Amino acid sequence: MHEREPGKGHDLGAFEASERARARSLLELLTEARIEVTAGIAPELKERERAVHARIAGIQSQLLRAHAQARPNAAEIAALEEALKRADEERQQVELEIRRRHPRYAELQYPEPIGVRALQARLDERTALLEYVLGREKAVLFVVTREGFQAIRLGATAEIRERVEKLRAAIAPGPLRTAWANYVVNARRLYQQLVEPAEKWLAGKRELILVPDEILYYLPFEVLLTSGEVTVEDPRRLPYLVRSYAVSYAPSASVWASVSRAEVGRPEKTLLAYADPVYGEAGVESAVGRALNSAFGELRKLPPLRSSRWEVEGIAKLYSAEEVTLYLGAQAREENVKGEALDRYRFVHFATHGLLNEQAPSYSGLVLTLPSGARQAQEDGLLQVYEVFNLKLNAELVVLSACETGLGKQMRGEGLIGLTRGFFYAGAGAVVVSLWKVADVSTAELMVRFYRHLKAGRGKADALRRARLEMLEEGRFMHPFYWAPFILMGKS
Repeated sequence: MHEREPGKGHDLGAFEASERARARSLLELLTEARIEVTAGIAPELKERERAVHARIAGIQSQLLRAHAQARPNAAEIAALEEALKRADEERQQVELEIRRRHPRYAELQYPEPIGVRALQARLDERTALLEYVLGREKAVLFVVTREGFQAIRLGATAEIRERVEKLRAAIAPGPLRTAWANYVVNARRLYQQLVEPAEKWLAGKRELILVPDEILYYLPFEVLLTSGEVTVEDPRRLPYLVRSYAVSYAPSASVWASVSRAEVGRPEKTLLAYADPVYGEAGVESAVGRALNSAFGELRKLPPLRSSRWEVEGIAKLYSAEEVTLYLGAQAREENVKGEALDRYRFVHFATHGLLNEQAPSYSGLVLTLPSGARQAQEDGLLQVYEVFNLKLNAELVVLSACETGLGKQMRGEGLIGLTRGFFYAGAGAVVVSLWKVADVSTAELMVRFYRHLKAGRGKADALRRARLEMLEEGRFMHPFYWAPFILMGKS
């Protein structure tokens, strides 16, 4: 309609429709969190909530033990999985009842998704927001700057999806020389398809806020190649987009405006970190893998994260001892997350394994120290999305230095469902997450550099950009596999 009748405002209406489609659920959750909707819940409901969470943790622990047996009992495992399903159904019923009966919930006025004019007023002259919609046939790009607004029709959605898959296949498995040409071709073509159409409106901009759609959530735009018929084989010489812009991401423009607007008092301490969790002997590791595959997500081994302790200790050295709390090794337990006063910390950092569950996103999570057979624990060691929603944060930044923590199940009207959503709701202004299985040593190196730039007063997006460029230029970790998996979601 905009193309047939330019100047009639159809392009503005299309942008607002995109925002309504992607932002409603998460925006409502953020609004509730900010006005403390959960305060004053009837005691019996709160007790039911605690009880069902404890039961879920107990069943998951039993599943882990059942799989650890030399000869796992299939009937016992099936019964436990059925019990877990029933407990999860009760958890959902309790949460619905809390919402229905809460006296403030009925009075809550949900905000409308942000319009173009209001969004422009929030952007500074150095920043542009690019919001993508992958339609059935063609893609659309909305470009919003302080000075203007454009709706641009892009290429075929099917080709964009195919090229994103090919680019990820070329770099996410690691630095494979045979895949380099495929990476270069697709990184250049995706820049031409996704960013180049907006170039004239990006002149003078230094920061990009990207609102992806569908498979674009899986693409770190920083690896796209901005110019030329690229034939260079040396990764240090390529024209990556990260050289030109500090990049951050958001589930929607409305959510970006919401988390950017929230002003909170500066926490009294700087860093809280969990690292080097204990996953037990090899037999336990494989049992955990079977249990996770059975009930919670993808099958994986849980090797020790040997560099994660060095990572958080290196970050901690940037600050005075009284500003820092570290939970390392056996102390990196779920109980020490839920029992800690998280809202006292400016930065909350998890250097653990991540668990992705595409079938049931609320069970995605972080794998902390797992309880051993000798120790009866209150928790199962899996800090999952539904539990993250119950945390209370006041953090500028949560860093999930783990594998695949940025991936979640894409659902219509929900945006990206996963840990990012949970931590935004819990009170984080921004979350750093990963888009593929990361390497232990290079991740530690990237994170220490990132915090060093934060300590120097850089903004979060700029600090991450500078850390990437340092690793790229110094050569040891110059392949995008090492410096590109982590992206910043939220306030930059």
